Amino acid sequence: MKNYLLFTLFWSLFSQIVVAQNYHPGKENLLSSGLPLVEIETVGGEEPTCEPIEPPEGCMGLGITNKTKVPSRMTITKGGDVLYDSGDYVKDVSGLMLSIRGNTSAALAEKKPYKIKLQKKADLLFRNGNSYKDKEWGLLKCSGNIYLNSLVGFKVNEMAGLQWTPCFLYVNVVINGDYKGVYMLMETVKDSKTRLSIDKDNGYIIEYDAYWWNEDLSLPAGQFFMWNSMRYTFKYPDADDIKQEQVDYIQGRVEEMENAVTAGNYDEYIDVPSFAAWLVAHDILGDIDGCGSNIFLTLYNSEPETKFQMGNIWDLDCIELADDDWATIHSLYGFYFKWMLESENKVFLETYQNLWGALSPSLVEDMNSFLDDFSASEQGVGLAACLPYDNQRWGYTSMTIADEVEKNKQWFMNRKAWLDEHVPEMSTGIRTIQREEPKSPVVYNLNGQRVTKAVKGLYILNGKVIAVY
Repeated sequence: MKNYLLFTLFWSLFSQIVVAQNYHPGKENLLSSGLPLVEIETVGGEEPTCEPIEPPEGCMGLGITNKTKVPSRMTITKGGDVLYDSGDYVKDVSGLMLSIRGNTSAALAEKKPYKIKLQKKADLLFRNGNSYKDKEWGLLKCSGNIYLNSLVGFKVNEMAGLQWTPCFLYVNVVINGDYKGVYMLMETVKDSKTRLSIDKDNGYIIEYDAYWWNEDLSLPAGQFFMWNSMRYTFKYPDADDIKQEQVDYIQGRVEEMENAVTAGNYDEYIDVPSFAAWLVAHDILGDIDGCGSNIFLTLYNSEPETKFQMGNIWDLDCIELADDDWATIHSLYGFYFKWMLESENKVFLETYQNLWGALSPSLVEDMNSFLDDFSASEQGVGLAACLPYDNQRWGYTSMTIADEVEKNKQWFMNRKAWLDEHVPEMSTGIRTIQREEPKSPVVYNLNGQRVTKAVKGLYILNGKVIAVY
């Protein structure tokens, strides 16, 4: 109930319409701040648009539709130096397509997140090596008192040892002369040697997706897809390119994995260390986002012995809210963690506890040092300087970056103490499953159309239907 109330409060505050201010701090102030300045000029001055879309009955989330893609030119300047110029838009040659990205954050908030699709690969974070060059980038909006959420979340992702941690830069963004505020210019989740690495010919990246109903393709609902609210969608191959035999193949592999979770031999099908690391990271961060936490799984190739591996954590708006409790995903029956923690097979439980035991002794010191180093860095100083500009532009009232740093330090100190107490006492009970044949078919809502799908049976726990199989 506590988590539910926090979640409701968060979205209530988040969904309030903010009155944008016609404010620009001046290019000289932005350039002198130390943050890179991203300037985008669209063809004809047209800005990308979208429309909110309600979920079908039985589904959840608020999405966007009718997204426009606007041809644009982008420059990135730091101080007096132009670091990057995309050139004018010429398909497959130069420039970029700009569009709005996201779901609820894009539908409700006036300050929009954006997707950048370059026509020629480049590394917009200016690192050494051609392998970092890519066409797909994101502008993740910063707002309220969560300017550091992704910063600390990705640091925990790295500390937990997940297979990839997104890189980013804080930047100021101006589109068609309109100051849009502070953003994170960042790598997006996709297949790449320097992002989520898979075999290009026969690897997969799938997402356990609450917004499956707004995608072109999703897998049929499985036994963990409760109330038709969650399904797997494809990050790679793209829905436009995937063949039916590939869809059938990954559906079969998912079914094998889920059957193994309920049977207790899950470690034959999943990479246990990566799953444990993902959950430890969310428990450290106290995330209340549940199954909306952008859960990415990779299958490196199609060899029978290849196991599903957890990708990186993502979407960190709701961290540091589960005071004195586990992250919401920790105890949901809609995903695999609670099942594995309570299985007779103790591999996952022991892996989780061992990882926390390795991270705990230095967690507070490591995070304090990281936050202090960031505060003193050019990025940290620049972010602190530009925060008032962002607040002025969008009418926000937020704490200073220094205050946000202290808030985070307090969080990690308190969180370490709570986890040190509760991780050794994590549930080791054995789940008893009762199977019953359904009296009538289960009704699903597939891509907005009502369809009926018969299922083999139901999982009943304490008299409640918790999943279908």
